[in-house]
Amino acid sequence: MTNQIWTVDSYLTQERNSPSHYEYANGKRYPLPTVSANHEIIINNTFANLYTQLRRRDYRVFLRDMRLKTVSGDLYVYPSLMIVRGEPLFEGGEKDTLLNPTVIIEVRSSTTGALDFNTKIQSYRQLYSLQEYILIAADHLSVEHYTRQSNNQWLLSDVSNIETTLTLAIIQCNLFMADVYERVIFSVGTVSLTAFTGTWIGKTQGYEMPAHVWDITEYGPYLLLSTRWESGTHVTRFHAEIVSGEQAFKIMGIDFAKATLIDDQHFVMPNWVFHKYHTENGENAGYDVVFSRPGAAELTAQTAYLKYTGKSKNSETTDENADQLESGEDDGLDLDS
Repeated sequence: MTNQIWTVDSYLTQERNSPSHYEYANGKRYPLPTVSANHEIIINNTFANLYTQLRRRDYRVFLRDMRLKTVSGDLYVYPSLMIVRGEPLFEGGEKDTLLNPTVIIEVRSSTTGALDFNTKIQSYRQLYSLQEYILIAADHLSVEHYTRQSNNQWLLSDVSNIETTLTLAIIQCNLFMADVYERVIFSVGTVSLTAFTGTWIGKTQGYEMPAHVWDITEYGPYLLLSTRWESGTHVTRFHAEIVSGEQAFKIMGIDFAKATLIDDQHFVMPNWVFHKYHTENGENAGYDVVFSRPGAAELTAQTAYLKYTGKSKNSETTDENADQLESGEDDGLDLDS
């Protein structure tokens, strides 16, 4: 990507005369990411599953060569798959830029592309025609299903079981997870450094305190963690190394400090925050911190954490002594400060 500023017209002209596609946002072009074999298999499986159900009905199914224009007019993207109920509407005389998807399906992997994914999701929600959108993970079994409610809010349901059937009510179709992930092979090896790089927002589980902000970068074969409070300016730095054979990293020099990747948008650091007042025998009690990519992923942090712990929302308990800790003060041991 260069620093050239593109008008919408110049971007569309280039797209129509080039074999490679770019996405567009606020005057800049962003190359589409290289996708994995799993990514391609899932798209094809999903298309085949839905096309069979939608044949001879008043719907159109478009794969990722179809461009989408969002409501703002300054964002053009290529979703993995789009479904239109009734007649599709296109921008201008060319039938290559869709305006009215009813359902959008995105297949996601660790390579999310240069254009921020959360920016795309927020723009999707502004489309008046859109009623459902689905995010399918390519590197592990996980599906997020968002449906628009009558009050214009969005309801999220998660799927992480191969035997589950996902119902798309607006188009009266079912997505069978066994079909979506047919012939998909997940790697069980060590996670790469890039799975953890970037900015993360951490929420402590069990009581209220300021958010943790971590900026993680590669440092040779290691990770460099720059940590601070959301409202603070003091930065503490740690070095970490990937744990062999696990989806995790370990902070060097701190025995208990191991972070485990939940999915490509969340990881958990067990017992990261301690407080000396939370046990009757005077021992420090540890509290887990769940880290999320900034944006939409923060809204699903609790769901990801419950999935990690194997709990349900009904089994959550509140900490009776949570009021002893106000705004992160009086920590017996807090490694972010």
